[in-house]
Amino acid sequence: MSQANIDCVRRVYDALNLGGFTHAFSELSPDFELTLARGPIAGAHTGTEELENVWNDVIAGFDYLRIEIERILAEDDWVLAIVRREQRPQGSTASFSSVNGHLWRFRDGVAISMVNHPDPSTAFEAVGVSE
Repeated sequence: MSQANIDCVRRVYDALNLGGFTHAFSELSPDFELTLARGPIAGAHTGTEELENVWNDVIAGFDYLRIEIERILAEDDWVLAIVRREQRPQGSTASFSSVNGHLWRFRDGVAISMVNHPDPSTAFEAVGVSE
């Protein structure tokens, strides 16, 4: 099951990078919960419709946004993706990147949640794995 879950997470990021959030969200449970720790839309967001709104809010401020997996681990019902988010704000020539831990949870092979950890070390701690 772990490899199938990893493959699902990879497909979601690939689809988001190609601008296909409808396809990306088809991989998720209808009551998928996204939890963001920081920013103007911090908090828990439930359901694919709300998730689409959140994603649109996120991308609205950028001319360029790409999420690349730097490291991925999985066991049982979780996948931990350490991701680098490359972004360029609208109207700017400067870009920047950030590294986060995305902790995904699965039930019966379906993604049910993702928690964003701005500090990847807290994501490792959440699953009891050392960096």
